[in-house]
Amino acid sequence: MSKFNKGWIKGKHTFSYFKSSKYALLLEWKKAKDPKTNFNIRSCLSQIEDTDLTGITEMVPAYHSAMIYFNSRLTNHDKLIQSIEDLYKPIESKDITNNDIKIIEVNYGFEFGPDLDFVSTHTGLSVEKIIEIHSTTIYDLHFIGFLPGFLYLGGLDKRLDIPRRATPRIRVPSGSVALAAGQTGVYPSDSPGGWHIIGRTEQSFFNPHLNPPTEFEPGMKIKFQVI
Repeated sequence: MSKFNKGWIKGKHTFSYFKSSKYALLLEWKKAKDPKTNFNIRSCLSQIEDTDLTGITEMVPAYHSAMIYFNSRLTNHDKLIQSIEDLYKPIESKDITNNDIKIIEVNYGFEFGPDLDFVSTHTGLSVEKIIEIHSTTIYDLHFIGFLPGFLYLGGLDKRLDIPRRATPRIRVPSGSVALAAGQTGVYPSDSPGGWHIIGRTEQSFFNPHLNPPTEFEPGMKIKFQVI
């Protein structure tokens, strides 16, 4: 292993390490929002979890990185880095079949999708074409945040790539399906938000009284179905 770029540590695999804080270690892959990177992150965290390394308290994946939190009384950055270097083995992703695709039913437009006309004007596509494109694309669930159960979905057709709203809404209704920065997001609860809302689903995405609290997990394939 070698240090570079003001604190980054390059390992022997496809990711690097950064000592983010006294209690956290950041693993970072190439900056990309693609299924392969997402699979590699999930594979790495799964192998760490299976090995049950001492001191780890939480692991949080993102688009091209993962934060590992730990108890500094039980382990430290250098021990974790060495353990991850020793245990991680790259594996190939498996082909996805239709049985692996989770369907989310959506009402598009009208009061359910107040920004659909704006998206049409911005992209130059008809409302009907936008719905067709969006509902026939298969998406990759990269990770869940910034709210419990909020789905970050990659794979949006480039024709629907649109920036965030100039002015965020104070309230976005629960179940809203929205677009921003080449992604689709699904709001699990009422909240402020700056994405363009094109539809809404009645499906539940987070229930703290259930175990697990959500049926969704990173790595799933998602497809929207027009109601």
